[in-house]
Amino acid sequence: MDSLVFFADVLGFSELSRQGASSGAARALDDIALLFSDHQEIAQHLNAGSPWTERYGLSDSIVLLALDPVAAVTAASEFFFDLAWLNVATPEQRVLMRGSITRGDVKKVPPIFKETGTANVIGEAVVRAVLMEKSGAKGPRLLIDDGVAHAIADAPCAWLIDRAESIPEVLWLLPVDPTGDLFRLRAIAEGIVRSFLAAEGAAAIHYVAYVDLLIRSLTRLRQHREQEALALVTRIHLDAIEARLEDILSRDAPLEHRALRRLRKLRV
Repeated sequence: MDSLVFFADVLGFSELSRQGASSGAARALDDIALLFSDHQEIAQHLNAGSPWTERYGLSDSIVLLALDPVAAVTAASEFFFDLAWLNVATPEQRVLMRGSITRGDVKKVPPIFKETGTANVIGEAVVRAVLMEKSGAKGPRLLIDDGVAHAIADAPCAWLIDRAESIPEVLWLLPVDPTGDLFRLRAIAEGIVRSFLAAEGAAAIHYVAYVDLLIRSLTRLRQHREQEALALVTRIHLDAIEARLEDILSRDAPLEHRALRRLRKLRV
């Protein structure tokens, strides 16, 4: 059956797991369980019904199926945005997720072990969704395949599609509707910058990608709503971001180079 597959998992979970089941990984799973049980404003975007026809979960990963590409991209984008908003409100329980949406053949099959599940899902679209999410992209990004990008090309949410990298991506920090409300984006943008400036160790590369997502999003917003975009730009301390990116450049990582170039273009 032709379906949309939304796959997402928690950033940094593999590294946490290496610390032992009783440490960071277990706490991360507790945070995810709390997220979906106590925050209906988050969970509503993943509820079974519309657009999701099936839901599966294993460890820190979720797999959801849908038939409507516009509804799937909209729900996934709003899930990521509301999660970012919650992270600003409760930074001590911050959860970052990265995801992908593909379109293709999917088949529901019986579980391998009946005592731990009621069904399983297979298909090339599932494989592509997992591989795409694991393709090396850093940060809380929402990647989509070309089939999904084509399917939403005439919808309002098409303005979120970004092709700056090799895989199409959804600029989920922006509202799905180009005329949508920007009220919460300011607080989220300021929170992203604070986290980026404070990030250390293995988490730093994810926040470099996060701030790069913010820069690309504000650049896109400027093309449609220039004055509002410029007002947001004045709030996010471009000098501090640039200095931090220049410091990280000593490692000669291509992502930081691209983020720095995009930031300087945003100044113009």
